[in-house]
This record gives sequence, C-alpha cells and structure tokens, in this order.
Amino acid sequence: MLPLKRLMKEYKDLVQNPSPGILAGPIDEDNFLEWEAFVTGPEDTPFEFGVFRAVLTFPPDYPHSPPKMKFTSKLFHPNVYPDGSVCISILHAPGDDPSGYETAAERWSPVQSVDKVLLSVVSLLAEPNDESPANVDAAPWNVAGRSRTTPANPAITQATATHHNSKFISHRIAAAVAQHRSSTASQQRSKKK
Repeated sequence: MLPLKRLMKEYKDLVQNPSPGILAGPIDEDNFLEWEAFVTGPEDTPFEFGVFRAVLTFPPDYPHSPPKMKFTSKLFHPNVYPDGSVCISILHAPGDDPSGYETAAERWSPVQSVDKVLLSVVSLLAEPNDESPANVDAAPWNVAGRSRTTPANPAITQATATHHNSKFISHRIAAAVAQHRSSTASQQRSKKK
C-alpha cells in the first residue's frame, strides 16, 4: 500500500501548494496509479501558449521506481518520442547509467515527486537536450542554430489539451489556463509600452 499512501500525499500537496504552470491528479479515484497532468508551455519558447496533456503511469513499487510519462497532446520536441513518451533523466530507473551518459544523481530516486517531474518537463520544453534526442526528426530545429522561438515545424506549437475528462482537475485546468493566458497577455502589453 506504500504507492497509494505516497500518491495520496503527493496529490494533496499538489492541490494545497500548486506549482505555476502544472496541474496533475488521478484520472479515477479508484486507480491512483494513473494520473492526468497538464503543463503550460514556458514563456519565450515555441510552446508558450500551449497547454499540453499527459498521462503519468505509476509502477506498483512507486516511489522506488519512476513513473512513465506520455503526452497525449501532439508535441514535436527532441525529447518526446513520436508516440508522446517523455525521455528525461528524472524518469530513468535509479542507479548508474550503463552507458555512462547520466549520473545517478540525475536519474530517478524515491525522494523525487510528481511535482518535481512535471517541473523538470517544463524546463525540458524550454531547454531541450539535443545530445540525446528521442525524436530525431525534432532534434534538427534545436541543433541547427535555429532560434527556439522559430521552430522548423509548426506542429511544435499545436496543443490539443481540450479533450480531457478528469473529474479531479478538469474544473481547475480551465481557470489555470485562463490565468496563464491573462498573465502572459499582461506581460506582453507591458513589454510593448
């Protein structure tokens, strides 16, 4: 029952102390091992006005093993596989990397949390790791010297986070998206002055 207790605590923490730009919670109250998450695109990136839906699937031995994260929104990014699976060190099994690319400190450990994972993914959207691309078709826009604000593929900004049915966070996502857009619009107006 450790995973359930831990995930209930993490969910409570996310509700009581939400991090800006992310929302997450169980898809169904009867299954705490599958969550729905929404991340807003970081400012000054091709993802800036996007809201991207993902599913987090937790293993039965969580938190000893990391969850898996898969975007269900279309996302063209060097570190997101074409099927939406996210490739980031924090989601890799704990311990030393057999290939020597990552340190154990960069990989999953039981002290990590859903909040830390999602914040890491938001950072990854802003700063792709082009040394180890999961999507080789998306990698060139980052490594070819192109500006991160002018992607080679217009699909990079396509967010399809409008189709969700979570009874836990659907009511909150609309408010969060509206707040994000309002804040971004205010900042843009003040930059123009």
